[in-house]
Amino acid sequence: MRIFLRWCQNQALRLILPNTANRISSPQILKDAGMLSDAERNFDGGFEAGAEFPCDSRLDCPLAASESGEQPQPMPAAQGRGPRHVYVIDDDPALLEMLRLTLAEQGYCPQCYVSSQEFVDQIPVLSRGMVITDQFMIPISGLEVQSRLLARRIDFRVVMITGYPRVDIAVKAMKQGAITVLDKPFQREDLLLAVEEGFGVLDSLQDDDQELPPVLPHGQRYITRLSPREKEVVDLVYEGATNKCIGIRLGISIKTVERHRANAMKKLEVNSLAKLIRLLERERNNLM
Repeated sequence: MRIFLRWCQNQALRLILPNTANRISSPQILKDAGMLSDAERNFDGGFEAGAEFPCDSRLDCPLAASESGEQPQPMPAAQGRGPRHVYVIDDDPALLEMLRLTLAEQGYCPQCYVSSQEFVDQIPVLSRGMVITDQFMIPISGLEVQSRLLARRIDFRVVMITGYPRVDIAVKAMKQGAITVLDKPFQREDLLLAVEEGFGVLDSLQDDDQELPPVLPHGQRYITRLSPREKEVVDLVYEGATNKCIGIRLGISIKTVERHRANAMKKLEVNSLAKLIRLLERERNNLM
């Protein structure tokens, strides 16, 4: 019944407020429209750390299970590769609830955190997935959360959201591998496309893992095969720099960058950027 009532609220919102239904910001507009229950209107942020919700929520089809007696099937986003976990971090509990509904509607498995510290503490035991985090958080900012995730870069990709857009923060987030940075209020479609893109990247890295060269014996590392200049180039590639950017930073031509990059990939026994990143991550993780 609760899911059905939420579905009715969502449908009414789309009909009554078509220009705002797909824009995610504060739920104040729902309160003003009288579309929240007393409990929801007075919601005080009672999320427990890592509060998790059913992966098979079907807000678009609330009667599917009750009428047929069958369990609803996961939405396409969750098919084929197991649960699609999305970790959402924001100190606004009402916004967390809106994001939870949006993600669950698409078949994702949202886990919500009002504390960035609690999320960071759980990183070692979390399943792979997407992370949606606000930038301005206390005690750990969104950028710092992203930095903490770099040790498990093959398992997580980040979408940064912020109510106070700053170019320098957006640039740093993208350099650290963020899928995108969204300014509040953002479009529902933009968020879902970013999450889908992030899972595409994670799936690609997972597939390439099976085609990586074997782990070397006795603690040997592929990276030691590279010349100092080749290692410089590869390190910058790992950081997300383009050939042009690498050339400027190292003071060499783009063709020289391409030559060093090609030689390095040959020595590392990889033939794609995704495999190069995955191999470097594997070797760095093995040193921890």
